[in-house]
Amino acid sequence: MAAKRQAAGTAIQVAYWLEGSEERETGSLLSFAQKKEGISRLIIVTDVEEKTIRRGGVETEAIPVHRFLPG
Repeated sequence: MAAKRQAAGTAIQVAYWLEGSEERETGSLLSFAQKKEGISRLIIVTDVEEKTIRRGGVETEAIPVHRFLPG
């Protein structure tokens, strides 16, 4: 099954859950995005969590895998 096509400029991270690791997951994703030119959207694919995380003026979307994958 192929992943949903994401627009250029999207950084994606996968984490089973964010409880206890939200700061680490968002921090590493933001660090990666800052090193690459043109990244404007940050996504963390999770098992079931869905929320928008705002940290340091940057938004990261947590999206459950069933919404991220087609079908």
